[in-house]
Amino acid sequence: MALVDYLDPEIIKEAGTNWEEISAIEKDFKNKAVSYEQDVQAVSNILLKASGVHSVRYRIKDSTHLMEKVVRKRYADKTRLITPDNYEQEITDLAGVRVLHLFKSDWQRVHRFITSTWEMHEKPTAYFREGDSEAILEMYRNQDCEVKQHLAGYRSVHYIIKTSLTRAKRLIEVQVRTLFEEGWSEVDHKLRYPSFSDNPLTNNLLLILNRLAGSADEMSSFVQELQRHLATSQREVERLKRDHEEQIKNLQAVIDSTNISAQQRLTLEGVSRALSDPQMILKINELEKIVKDTFPSLRESWPNSELVINSVSAG
Repeated sequence: MALVDYLDPEIIKEAGTNWEEISAIEKDFKNKAVSYEQDVQAVSNILLKASGVHSVRYRIKDSTHLMEKVVRKRYADKTRLITPDNYEQEITDLAGVRVLHLFKSDWQRVHRFITSTWEMHEKPTAYFREGDSEAILEMYRNQDCEVKQHLAGYRSVHYIIKTSLTRAKRLIEVQVRTLFEEGWSEVDHKLRYPSFSDNPLTNNLLLILNRLAGSADEMSSFVQELQRHLATSQREVERLKRDHEEQIKNLQAVIDSTNISAQQRLTLEGVSRALSDPQMILKINELEKIVKDTFPSLRESWPNSELVINSVSAG
């Protein structure tokens, strides 16, 4: 792809504008830059408090890059007018915030925070690469995002929010992505865009790096789910252990309060010790046989026996 100098007088003329007009846009934006920075700082500080956010960065568009973008957009579409009067509505990334999160699932919390905190200028756009899972795309669609495939493999969700600390109403672009997506994007931008490189080898290697970044995101999500599962399982084991210990206490209380022979007491205490031993596993039918055969009348006076049996079975 050939590098186009959008500030070349001939290109400016072909775009249907002139140097005076784009210079006026640059001058106006420079005068408003401090105000834009205050707005974008305020938005960044609010986003830092959002659940699921790992870190936040912000920037104000370079005035020279703004001039180039105005010419580029008019050059691509000769019917599009971008003037000193309307450029703040036509160029929606004059100020931008980049929000990073750790896990793909964190995006939903960040999304809900953004859409409930600010008014949207347009529908959020979720960019994905070929090969991304349908579950991820469905997650975006369920949150009312426009889903677009990016040929270079770029992944991010973009929002254009409306904000106004003063009477001036501003549009700010918010980009939300994972740390791995950010890493790939930074490398891609560094290598590809300074010269608009279209070298096949570079592109192929960047696509491989993109797949590795996607795999890293998937692995991170897997580890997160595994950790949740292990924590849930551990809580369940501890609950069963507490229930089991409680039933052993109930059993001992029954033994202590029941009028039975010494031999029967010894047998019951043996069962109690066996139940207390974590190395010994009694099957449900074995315990039922002991209770029914040895103490036929005890079951009626033992209201928690079913719980004991169930606890043993669960263990």
